[in-house]
Amino acid sequence: MVRAVRKMIIVKEAVANPLIRTREDDFVGRVLWALSDESGLPAKRFADMDPVPSLDWLEPLSENRYLHGDLGRFGVPPKSDLDEKLAFSLTRRPAPYDRAPLMALCDVGATGSQWDDVMVHLARWLTRHLDDPALILWLAKRGGQLHDGFARLVDSRLGEIAKVERDGMTDELDRMRAAAPRAVPRPPLRTAWRLLLSGRIQSSRQDLGLYPWEERFQRDDWSPSLRLALRELLTPCIVFREPFRWGDGVDEKQEPQHLKEIVDWELKLRAGHVHTVLNGLSSSPQWQAALPDLLPDFNLLLRDALDLMHELGSADERSDSSYVHQPSISKHPQNRNFHDWTALIELTRDAWLALAHRSVEQAWLVAQQWRQAPYPLFKRLAFFAATQEAIVPPPLALDWLLADDRWWLWSTQTQREALRLLVALAPQLGPTDLGRLEEAILTGPPRTMFRDDLDRERWAQIVDQEVWLRLTKMASSGAPLGEQARAARDALCANNPQWQLEEGERDEFPFWLGTVNEERKFIVTPQRRRELVEWLKQPPGTGLWQEDDWRQRCRDEFATTACALCALSREDVWPLGRWREALQAWSEERLLKRSWRYMAPSSLVRQLRSSANSRTA
Repeated sequence: MVRAVRKMIIVKEAVANPLIRTREDDFVGRVLWALSDESGLPAKRFADMDPVPSLDWLEPLSENRYLHGDLGRFGVPPKSDLDEKLAFSLTRRPAPYDRAPLMALCDVGATGSQWDDVMVHLARWLTRHLDDPALILWLAKRGGQLHDGFARLVDSRLGEIAKVERDGMTDELDRMRAAAPRAVPRPPLRTAWRLLLSGRIQSSRQDLGLYPWEERFQRDDWSPSLRLALRELLTPCIVFREPFRWGDGVDEKQEPQHLKEIVDWELKLRAGHVHTVLNGLSSSPQWQAALPDLLPDFNLLLRDALDLMHELGSADERSDSSYVHQPSISKHPQNRNFHDWTALIELTRDAWLALAHRSVEQAWLVAQQWRQAPYPLFKRLAFFAATQEAIVPPPLALDWLLADDRWWLWSTQTQREALRLLVALAPQLGPTDLGRLEEAILTGPPRTMFRDDLDRERWAQIVDQEVWLRLTKMASSGAPLGEQARAARDALCANNPQWQLEEGERDEFPFWLGTVNEERKFIVTPQRRRELVEWLKQPPGTGLWQEDDWRQRCRDEFATTACALCALSREDVWPLGRWREALQAWSEERLLKRSWRYMAPSSLVRQLRSSANSRTA
């Protein structure tokens, strides 16, 4: 009889929104009471309901509403002494002895207890919400390491969906969505689920990171076991966070499709405080002796980091933004070590330098591999290697610099290392190769590398300054410029006497981390929404390159950038130049329909037009 009542409660009340509960009608408490039935039958009914109960039920299911006196309800005999600190929820609770792992000094690696039937069916219910980013964020906040049982259920459900899609069973997909609108995850969320299933989400478990490893390294002899332990600690992983949200009054009928707008993420390493520990190790002779053997591990870990960024949509063969996080491959004050993962770049560099002292031939082979790797960061490492004495033959280094239609000679992604290589290489080239380099520079950068809306005068100015910079760098290195190159440089110097090489090799960086008043070629827009709103209030820079990454942010993070502009509009602040760049970015085919759906129903565009007209008048 009681079990029938529980099932009736599920059928009648689980369809309601648990977030609108009242004190007078505690239907949420009744549903949770019904779900706690040890047979699991009410929970099974809950998981199989059509339409599926809302994911909003996850909040009360996760509340620590149960105390010491409730243990008996879940098959756990309580101790006689009252534990006033004990609190648990239906989704995270003590296990009966027959489902709890044994206390042991050694086991096969089991990380959790066995589930009861209630937990099985609650997990089944969750697999009907795989397209809801709130579920991914809920899991990430709780450590991101899926229970083996839940991982199997998620993987099985994703496999079923993939098979249905592969077989073209559109009717079945429609049926699944009709019963559970969030059942079929979008491609970006499938990427997030793959990361969860592979254990690539950083765990919230606190430990000492690299410090215990450092103690063992200093105490014990170098060994393969220490190497493997270090590799595990330096493994790249992802942290998921809540993304920026739209303000009130903005249409949200269409879901964002870019992962950064659905679930914000950041690249991390398993261990923390990596730069601090490794800086302390750098002076150790034992560490220096171990570095060459560690190069394959560091190289692979760095590739893993970039592959993760690629899978998450933030790196490809032409762009990986590594120059933003690590401005210089060689040591330089601009490397601020804001992110632990950039330690992999320094480790790879230092291990390669140690290998070069041991074997030039092996170091040369690694440099060749870097040159052929798909991401700009590896091109930067290859160019750095080519600046080292007697490693890469100068004619071959020149081929590397001019490869891909001279793209890497001019790209901001490789600018620092390309200019360092130019300075090191030019004095070593013979007349023929020097002529090839001068011809490539005088030709100027590819037009496709720059903004489409540049007028002819501005484009000519860009070409002149970038050509001047490279010719002047060559001249400063002591390389004898040819007649045509010398004449071109003299003319540029005469027409632009204010152009001078800057101290600290500052002109080699696409942007410069310094004081607010210092001129910069490229500015990285703030990541935090409030800081971005304040930044947009400032007038744009006047540099010759794309002064900042605002337009690219508009392409990559529609919700974030549009939300910031909407926030300014509510303050009656209208940065017309920023709006113009945003609208140009959003007019691209990929974002056109979506941006129109969000922005057209509001009064923003009309207000923008009115503001522009009033300023013109």
